[in-house]
Amino acid sequence: MSLKIISERFRRFAIRECRGSSELYEQLSLNVAEDEEILRLASAARSGQPIPNLLFGAVHYLWMQALIWPEHKERRELFQKAARCLQQTPVRFIEGDGIALLPNIVATIPEDTIICVFHTHVANQIPDKAKQLLIKQIREIGQMRDIFHLYNNMWDTKLHLDYFIDGIEHNEIVAETDGHAVGFAGSLITANLTCPPRSLPPLNRV
Repeated sequence: MSLKIISERFRRFAIRECRGSSELYEQLSLNVAEDEEILRLASAARSGQPIPNLLFGAVHYLWMQALIWPEHKERRELFQKAARCLQQTPVRFIEGDGIALLPNIVATIPEDTIICVFHTHVANQIPDKAKQLLIKQIREIGQMRDIFHLYNNMWDTKLHLDYFIDGIEHNEIVAETDGHAVGFAGSLITANLTCPPRSLPPLNRV
């Protein structure tokens, strides 16, 4: 396939698919359309495949790989297994500020399900003001419906589980975590959870 055709595909991808949905991908696609070196790299894609999607997906995957330290072979193997698992069980991603979007997302989740908010080391990049807002929102949601918040690196490296059942707040430390996700000590199974002894509906992840 000629580089001219591939370049046009990136422009079309930017205008038809990214505009109004992802400003980042729109700008990246328009710039890639003018970059001969990257276009040659993209030309290695198999016939019939969506070239822009493949290129950006590969970049994301390689960036995630680069975050794993060279000596951490087991972490790399686990990451590859997780990537294969994601292919088998697709997840719906929503672009935007997760904290700002949380109340609106919660409003779309059926009331017969439990909400689970989960995050780990990404909290390193959340400003203190935003962390406080997240905790405030979860407490407000917890007054209206059951919600679980499983996290670390908000205040320390421990794995915390804060949750509301029937409007009552519970706070547990369920594990000690390693700073590079090598492992953790502790178990959710042995944690002293104080949920009432009743059957809980399926979890709905946010």
